[in-house]
Amino acid sequence: MGRTTLGGKQIKDESIKSVDIASGSIKAGELSPEAISGHTTITDVSSAEDYLLIWDASDSTLKKAVPSNLGVSSGGGSSSDTFLPANATYSLVTNLLGSGTPAMGSYQSFTAGIKFMPLRPRTITGARLWNNLASDTAFKISLWDDDQSRLASVSQTISSGEGMYTVSFSSPYTITDDQVGNIMCITFYHETGTSYPKTISNGVVPAPPFVADPHYVIVGYNSYGLGDSFPGSSASEYYMIEPIFSTN
Repeated sequence: MGRTTLGGKQIKDESIKSVDIASGSIKAGELSPEAISGHTTITDVSSAEDYLLIWDASDSTLKKAVPSNLGVSSGGGSSSDTFLPANATYSLVTNLLGSGTPAMGSYQSFTAGIKFMPLRPRTITGARLWNNLASDTAFKISLWDDDQSRLASVSQTISSGEGMYTVSFSSPYTITDDQVGNIMCITFYHETGTSYPKTISNGVVPAPPFVADPHYVIVGYNSYGLGDSFPGSSASEYYMIEPIFSTN
């Protein structure tokens, strides 16, 4: 008995309902690209012509993420003209280390950090921040949603001296599908002392929104609040902290 082949244009819209197809009745491995005419061709990513768009709710428009295409080619420190693969990382804080650009500010009892937007459901295990402390200082690291709810936090003493410091949450926070695309904040609050990491150099702080990592987009570097509170205000300086995501 001969085999009948149907072209894609021969099947009318909604002529076959998904509920009418029994599970396992069609195996993906038995279909070749030639089996369905008119199928969409899947092409390689172009770092020159493909763009990451984000929705700006303030004026209901779609905007290109910075840098202008999918290649990370702006900002200080390292850069790349190629598309970021799924396992690539770009660390703003790492690029500051030893650059002489960041500095330590002095202020008592306030919370500061960055705003970011997760691009996929992943687990946030903690934070990484640059510091050049004159003395050991206890910091409280917190993760917030845009409704001002604290989602995770941990207190840890960071040793004096310049360096990159990683702080892990005792209970990592998993971002759900519903939270992808929502604004979140990662912050530090100095529980002892007054020193905190900052920079005012645009040379190492690309204009947001900035694709800092394939897991998230930075949408602001300068959020702060008085005391151990949600960072609802904006400053003229930028805070050197970033979220850490799980590798899977």
